[in-house]
Amino acid sequence: MSVTIGWDDDSYRILCVTLTNNWSPQQLYEMAQERFPQLLLNTTTVPSMIVDFTQSGTMSPDGILKLWQEAFGWLQTLGLSSMLIVLVHAPPIIRSAGGTLRNLRVPVMRYTFFVDTIEEAHSLIRSHRDETPPQSLPPSQT
Repeated sequence: MSVTIGWDDDSYRILCVTLTNNWSPQQLYEMAQERFPQLLLNTTTVPSMIVDFTQSGTMSPDGILKLWQEAFGWLQTLGLSSMLIVLVHAPPIIRSAGGTLRNLRVPVMRYTFFVDTIEEAHSLIRSHRDETPPQSLPPSQT
């Protein structure tokens, strides 16, 4: 499967999305809609998320900004707008779209970061946890 979504830790505090060759933005969005509600049943707090592009290969720029818009709108609907999102080894087109959204001051970009390794992602998440109290999921998500 070219998109997998699951827990990265036993404490259900880090979701991990792994993308491999031949994934598409639409496939990612559909898989997230299917898996996130199930996974959130395991926690009562807003988790962090790692999106690992390390083995994602190349991708078409078609629909990238739409994916960002739909995904972040959907996360807001789930009550996850304060989720820390760390994108690992994101392709230039993803970084560019993220930079555009950051320049437009899209609120969710305040919690979105780009790093080069999984280790950097875990370090950033640990640091964020040390500085930020956990936030509860809305009642409809717990």
